[in-house]
Amino acid sequence: MAIQQAFIGKRLKRDIITRDGRFLLPKNISLQHVDVKLLIKHQIFLEKEDVAHPEEAIIQDTAGQIKEIFQFAKQNYQIPLTEVERVLTPAIYELSENQDVFSILSLLQSKDDYIYKHNIGVAILSTLIGKWINLSTEQLSCLCTAALLHDIGKVGIPNHILNKPGKLTDTEFEIMKRHTHFGHELLRNTKRCEDVYSTVALQHHEREDGSGYPYHLKAQQIHPFSKIVAIADVFHAITSKRVYRDPPPFHEVINQMHAERFGKLNPHILHTFMNQIMNSLVGKSALLSDGREGIITFIHPFYPTTPIIKTGDEFVDLNTHPSVHIETVFP
Repeated sequence: MAIQQAFIGKRLKRDIITRDGRFLLPKNISLQHVDVKLLIKHQIFLEKEDVAHPEEAIIQDTAGQIKEIFQFAKQNYQIPLTEVERVLTPAIYELSENQDVFSILSLLQSKDDYIYKHNIGVAILSTLIGKWINLSTEQLSCLCTAALLHDIGKVGIPNHILNKPGKLTDTEFEIMKRHTHFGHELLRNTKRCEDVYSTVALQHHEREDGSGYPYHLKAQQIHPFSKIVAIADVFHAITSKRVYRDPPPFHEVINQMHAERFGKLNPHILHTFMNQIMNSLVGKSALLSDGREGIITFIHPFYPTTPIIKTGDEFVDLNTHPSVHIETVFP
């Protein structure tokens, strides 16, 4: 009963027919308490695949609009900034209100339209980071739009490189890196465009130690918003399904991000991000590397990447069991 109650407010993806062939509930309705009681009365129990999250429609619509904006930018060498700020930025801000980060990211998983959904993921994560470090409402709106447009320069990259189902050659990677310049110039060519939008497009691959591109800028030379978008960009890229690979195990993602705090990504922002991401996992189910499943119950304040997992009647402290890792977190 309690599991079925969790579907209240979700949208049905299919018509519900009783076992004797009677029509019960129509596709696309938003389930209410009375609907769930009716389903249980008829011994019909929904699965996750039967319902859509309210955010799913927003994501699909936003991805479609981003695709149109990319096409417009390619043809006109500028973007419809008013549409972005009045329609897309509020949609991203609404998605960032959901504190279940992994649930939102799971809705963004798609191998086919990664380019467009990546911009949504980076914008959501950047906005969340901005909230976590207490940016003002005006700053959050600006950051959200800058993050949403950070990869707009990819409209200037040939499709055979942009959509290549595998690792780029050195020559192809050099061409791909030009998207930072393309984005910067495209946004500068857009009327009424905030300077920070073009700055983030140019700088989101710069790194604290000067190892990034295109100008090998170091810590103080990089705009704070570019540092935020860099962290969101790396995290979403690692955790996303791609045409040529599935995302790595969860512990590899976390360890890679954790390692980036030594020189490449801003340590203060990354520390805040990692703590908030890990704390959002409390109560979620996880698959461990030894095959056991459990519930994430506690995040160590000083060791956030190795939480305590409850498996049956046992509590497994990953900080004292270094050979056991989280393989998968279930949204």
